[in-house]
Amino acid sequence: MDPLHATIEEFAADGYTHVECFCPRCRMTRLRPINWLPRISMGLTIAQLSERLRCAECGGQLHSVKPWRMVDVLGKPLGVEGEVKISVHQPPTCLQRVNQYLLRFVSLLFRGGGSDPAV
Repeated sequence: MDPLHATIEEFAADGYTHVECFCPRCRMTRLRPINWLPRISMGLTIAQLSERLRCAECGGQLHSVKPWRMVDVLGKPLGVEGEVKISVHQPPTCLQRVNQYLLRFVSLLFRGGGSDPAV
């Protein structure tokens, strides 16, 4: 797939879920889900889409429009074989810390045996 000439529909088929846009007036980068775009936009390229998109807050022209997907941000999907293990010499990554906190939170939720004393 050639990213310069690919349509939004082709990006969606390739696993991209959002369009990342920067508004210079608001100084904000926002993600728009691809399924929120009008159906007529699905046949447009990124360059054509960036000419038509406007900021939801101020109505200004959006710049730096590009496709976005979670895999690019996080790296490997969770639970994949060959996942990086935490070693003594390597500090844990942000994702590994989040997973540790989530496991602790879930274990605290279910530690009481599933019964709620307030009921």
